[in-house]
Amino acid sequence: MLFARFGPRTATRAFSSYKSAHQETPLTYYRATQHATSSINHRLAYVNAVFVIWVCDSLNAILDW
Repeated sequence: MLFARFGPRTATRAFSSYKSAHQETPLTYYRATQHATSSINHRLAYVNAVFVIWVCDSLNAILDW
């Protein structure tokens, strides 16, 4: 059998006994990389463009030019 050499599996998880859920770097000291900020700015540019088009279209409909 293929899995016979590994022995029986235990029900406990090994990682829960020695790792904590505490972050290594607090978020107050986190600095985003240049690539991450560029990606966020790129996505916000699309949101901004859609918002500007929506505002212009709404004003056009309200003012009925």
